[in-house]
Amino acid sequence: MKKLRSGYTTGACAAAAAKAAVQLLITGKPKEVVEIPFPDGRRVVFVLESAETSGMFAEVAVKKDAGDDPDVTNRALIIAKVRFLESKLADTHPEIVITGGQGVGIVTKPGLSVAVGRPAINPV
Repeated sequence: MKKLRSGYTTGACAAAAAKAAVQLLITGKPKEVVEIPFPDGRRVVFVLESAETSGMFAEVAVKKDAGDDPDVTNRALIIAKVRFLESKLADTHPEIVITGGQGVGIVTKPGLSVAVGRPAINPV
C-alpha cells in the first residue's frame, strides 16, 4: 500500500503568506520562501508564488499543497494582504488586526473559539 503524502492546511498557508506579507511591508524586499513554526515544534518552509507592495500595503500568495488529501482547496492560491492602519486608528488600536477576505466565512453559531460575527479564523 502506498504511503500517503502529507500536505498543509489552509490555515498554515495563510499564516505563511501573512508572515511574508508583513516582512515585505516592513522591509520592502520580497523573498522567495518563508518559514513558519508549527505547534509540534517543526519549522516548515513555504514557497511564495507572488509578492507585491506599494509601500502602504503588501500582498503575498502561497499555493496550497494538500498532499494526497482529497481537499477541494488543493493548489488554491492563499493570499494575505497587510497594510498599516491610518495614524488616527493606529493611535487607538496599536495592535495587529486580523480580518477575513474573500473565501473566509463568518462564525454564525456559538461553539467555536471565535466569537459569533467574527471571521472564521481559528487560533492555534
